[in-house]
Amino acid sequence: MPYENGMHSTEGDVNVSRHVVEMIAAVAVKETKYVSFTQEDTKLSERALMKHVKVDESDEGITINLSLYIAYGQSIIKTVTAVQERITQDMDTMLAMTPRSVNVKVVGIQL
Repeated sequence: MPYENGMHSTEGDVNVSRHVVEMIAAVAVKETKYVSFTQEDTKLSERALMKHVKVDESDEGITINLSLYIAYGQSIIKTVTAVQERITQDMDTMLAMTPRSVNVKVVGIQL
């Protein structure tokens, strides 16, 4: 079903706004070591953090797209996998929903 002002769980009448999903993903990224949205995202507000997270809904489910910086010297694959797992786990815990995919674009290295 197309996104219209919320998302619906297959287990009942639950309507979760896109804002909530974006915030869950943004906080999951913020709490993952060696990852940031910008070179200095410690100064970003919640609203600014969420601008880096895009949520798409289709008949197949929710897709989360985000762009990140990885700390210099860290394994990009391991760090991105940790972000994907954290977002998936938080979505499942908080919303009883698992995203169809969490797509991460590494846009830079944080020095």
